[in-house]
Amino acid sequence: MEIEIYHLNKTMFLCDKNVKQSTGCKYFYIHSNTSFSEIENFVQWWLEENENVWMFFESNKIMMSFLMMYLPNKFKLVYAAGGLINDEKNRYLFIFKKDYWDLPKGKIDKGERIQDAGIRECEEETGVPNLSIQKNLGLTYHIFHENKNYVLKITQWYLMHTVGHHPLVPQREEGIEKAEWMNIQDIQKEVVNNTYLSVRELLVRAGLLSEKV
Repeated sequence: MEIEIYHLNKTMFLCDKNVKQSTGCKYFYIHSNTSFSEIENFVQWWLEENENVWMFFESNKIMMSFLMMYLPNKFKLVYAAGGLINDEKNRYLFIFKKDYWDLPKGKIDKGERIQDAGIRECEEETGVPNLSIQKNLGLTYHIFHENKNYVLKITQWYLMHTVGHHPLVPQREEGIEKAEWMNIQDIQKEVVNNTYLSVRELLVRAGLLSEKV
């Protein structure tokens, strides 16, 4: 089991102790006797530094405890859903927001099904209707600042599909400047070097990139 948590341009890798450590990364081994303060000090150090780190866990049980107990106490949690949308021309839809290429996503409303939230947010942010879910692309974990506090956004992603020609209507009130269809060459040229680590990870999962560049 391996999970990646992103903050700015760095990553915290959470994984089983048997996973080989990436050369040059700092690591922290968590076992049953590791204190809360030790974990807190390491996580806080990572948040303030510009380094990738590995956190190795003695067991999946301890790792799940970190995910289910430590993280909700350390961060405000926000749950969201979004999509990587393609069409019959094998193009993919990206939005441009805050100087970066991104993918449409948004918060899940109370009582809303995750799949419905993903489709709704994608339609609202891009103007593209009649979306259908093709594949579950998994979760991403992204930490950001909001009102001087750290927030952990957990986003469920789907590969979605649409057919027909629809005018793109970027949701300006959400700060989206434009929405554009891109082919594989466009993505490699325009998006890869001007997007977030979590988006690169999704492109790898979808088979559009061989690895996070």
